[in-house]
Amino acid sequence: MLTTFSRSGYIRRALNAGVNGYLLKDAPPSQLASCIRQVSAGKTVVAPELMQQAFKCGDNPLSTKEQKILQLAYAGKTTEDIAREVSLSPGTIRNYIHSSCQKLNASNRVEAARLAQKYGWIEPAE
Repeated sequence: MLTTFSRSGYIRRALNAGVNGYLLKDAPPSQLASCIRQVSAGKTVVAPELMQQAFKCGDNPLSTKEQKILQLAYAGKTTEDIAREVSLSPGTIRNYIHSSCQKLNASNRVEAARLAQKYGWIEPAE
């Protein structure tokens, strides 16, 4: 996988999906060529600085539902908007946000969403 994304969550998801190589597009051409040859030979290659970063933040502690809700919060949606979009009550949305904040040691939904996005656990807001 040749990408511009160096977030640890992206790296972990790619590896879990079976990617055999994960390199950044701005790597030197000689490194890219070497890595392509290694992957073609059946080896797994991840840029060392990316591998270290992938394990630095740990596993994604968020459930799929928490990720979706934080993604919508990151996009600036209100609790009521999120509730309508995912067909849950506003109280349930607040519970998911509270749970996410606890898991990420964040003081509010904005901080939790920013942390989740920083680690690649949710996609950037469109």
